Amino acid sequence: MRKLMFAAIGFTAALTAAHYLIPFELILYFAVGAAVFSALGFLFRSKARMVILITFIACAFGFIWCFAHEAVFIRPAEELIGKTLVVEARVIDTPKNGDGYSSVALKLTEDGLPGCKVLVSDYNDVLGNVCTGDILEIELEFRSARVRYGVEDDYYLSSGIFLRAYTGESCIIVGHRTAEILDFHKVAAAKLKDHILALFPEDVAPLMKALLTGDKSEFYQDDSLYVAMKLAGLSHIIAVSGMHVSFIISLISVFTGRRRITAFLGLPLVWFFAAMTGFSPSVTRASLMISLMLIAPILHRENDSPTSLSAALLIILLINPQAIGSISLQLSFAAMAGILMVTPRIYKAAAKLYSGKGKLLFTALKCINGVISSSIGALVFTTPLAALHFGYIPLYSVISNLLCLWVMSIAFMASYPICLVGALYFPLGEALAWLVAWLPRYTILAVKLIACLPWAALYTSSNLAAWWLIFAYLVLITPWFFRGGRGYRPIIPICCCLITLPIVLYISSSVIDKGPSVSAIDVGQGQCIAALTDNATVLIDCCGRGSAENAGDCAAEFLLSRGRREVDLMILTHLHDDHANGVIRLMSYMDVKRIVLPEECEATEIGDSIIELCYDNNTEINYISENTLIRMDELALDIFAPIGSEDPNEKGILVLGDYGDFEFLVTGDAGSGTEKQLVSFYPIGDIDLLVAGHHGSKYSTSDELLDSMRPETAFISVGMNSYGHPTDEVLQRLYSRGIDVYRTDKNGNITIMAGNSHG
Repeated sequence: MRKLMFAAIGFTAALTAAHYLIPFELILYFAVGAAVFSALGFLFRSKARMVILITFIACAFGFIWCFAHEAVFIRPAEELIGKTLVVEARVIDTPKNGDGYSSVALKLTEDGLPGCKVLVSDYNDVLGNVCTGDILEIELEFRSARVRYGVEDDYYLSSGIFLRAYTGESCIIVGHRTAEILDFHKVAAAKLKDHILALFPEDVAPLMKALLTGDKSEFYQDDSLYVAMKLAGLSHIIAVSGMHVSFIISLISVFTGRRRITAFLGLPLVWFFAAMTGFSPSVTRASLMISLMLIAPILHRENDSPTSLSAALLIILLINPQAIGSISLQLSFAAMAGILMVTPRIYKAAAKLYSGKGKLLFTALKCINGVISSSIGALVFTTPLAALHFGYIPLYSVISNLLCLWVMSIAFMASYPICLVGALYFPLGEALAWLVAWLPRYTILAVKLIACLPWAALYTSSNLAAWWLIFAYLVLITPWFFRGGRGYRPIIPICCCLITLPIVLYISSSVIDKGPSVSAIDVGQGQCIAALTDNATVLIDCCGRGSAENAGDCAAEFLLSRGRREVDLMILTHLHDDHANGVIRLMSYMDVKRIVLPEECEATEIGDSIIELCYDNNTEINYISENTLIRMDELALDIFAPIGSEDPNEKGILVLGDYGDFEFLVTGDAGSGTEKQLVSFYPIGDIDLLVAGHHGSKYSTSDELLDSMRPETAFISVGMNSYGHPTDEVLQRLYSRGIDVYRTDKNGNITIMAGNSHG
């Protein structure tokens, strides 16, 4: 009997309940309840009794362990929240550069403070050239690790980070840890990353760096490839996981050919690889399972995959119970569970179709069967998680894996020896890297073609798509419970799912959210307004900050879930980052036919990139120097040329949209001075909807504008920020006039149908 598996089930169930459902103060009561329920085992015989006892006792222990971990480690650390202190801390990771800041992980080493891991963000440029192992005397302003971008999130705690902090004005290096051997893996990882970028051709180096080390910093800069990998369902190949660990063992076994030597060489290399990649949950899980698999025969014990998986899960959660909230861990174990439980059945059923074929054909079909059955098995349990966490499901992921997984496997296993050759003699390594580079080039081409296919992904933000997913699982699972002695026959359930999916996709694109509407898409601290008609799609700005998601991703998900495959017109009020930083990502998802810009817009890096991309994609660019009327289906857009002062915010274009009996106004970041000129120059009259200027800044949405246009509804596009947006002054101006106010930070995506008063 797999006792360890049942213990893992009980322990994990307790941690899941404690993490998501049960208040901290009640956890110990649930531990007592689980212990009491374990006594029910004595009502059953032998095997059932043992299962119940093990499961509920492990459950009780899980509640106690979760309570103790938070009481001993997390709560004491959180006593520092809100304080600004000069502390002693050690740099425990390589600093990373972000957009206008840098970040680094520190461990507090000062007596009297909890020795926890702190993620420090440096906007004051005081970290300088600190490196792993440096001991700092640094001023830190401590923040909660339970909050990310202004909302509660598991990201930091599940990664073992119990505090966040911002740097103050001072940072002094007072020493360096002498035991540098303990940081060897981090130094080696940094050198390997630089070596990969130097060795491989420029067009594939970011992908190879992500594949070999898990560092995706350069990869994320290529928006078109990032989006293609995402839509093709192949992102997992660069999310360092158990697949990579198995590649390492496979590579070693090719050269050794003996199990004992493979274990002797493979175990230290596997754990060194895990250390280099930061002990992510998926790599740790795989390393533990591989270790048990290699050690079991040496100890004359039978390896059992479910037991190994359970052992790996228990070890990870014992080290950090908060890891139960890690998306990476959830997806990794769900994928492995599907491969163990579902893949063998699919593989066995499919193998009957090609038994008796010729040797060459048999081998080819066997390999294809292995890839397809493994892909389907992994998707069985990861699909609901992906839909929940990411809001979309790649529909061609099995095809992508079939076409590309074997290619990237070869590239991975070939690249480490090439890196070693390159370290010994760079020209030879560079030549070999050039040859191997054709493998990722093939993959890049394949995923970009697949991502261009119709309906590459199903977006579950559409209620109909979410209900279809629930329906599909019910249809697939229900017959299994009533299979009787005939066995499970999945053909009819699968056909039902495949037949209904195109219907759902068609209805989503043809029926849902049709008709004229104006929406404020939730992009964080930024703005993205979608004005839709039956046959036209218009976006006004596309940007966002203070959010885990890129504004282009948010806009694309919103439009694609409504069957919109292209943007007919994009209007950028001005080219500041906070109004245009999502455009390039959006243009990686869909074609933008036409872009409207102010003629004398301030030159910015993001603006130059957008204009260059427009030329590459044959997107028409219109520069506005005078008032212009553009008609898109039943929507008329009056685009007012800049009328403000020298301030770039005041020199943006303003947009008045008119559906006939419904008018809305978007003023970008224009201030009260520009608003007064607008009211003075153009007698617009009453409007139905106002998009509050500058995200609710007190210097916009003036009394003069509100009294002149008397909007019925106001949208405020805003997210986490340090400016105090939306300000009390603006909210008071709106509420005092009886205007209905909707905010993206409170309401998420907001839609108002033209001609209706509801949002």
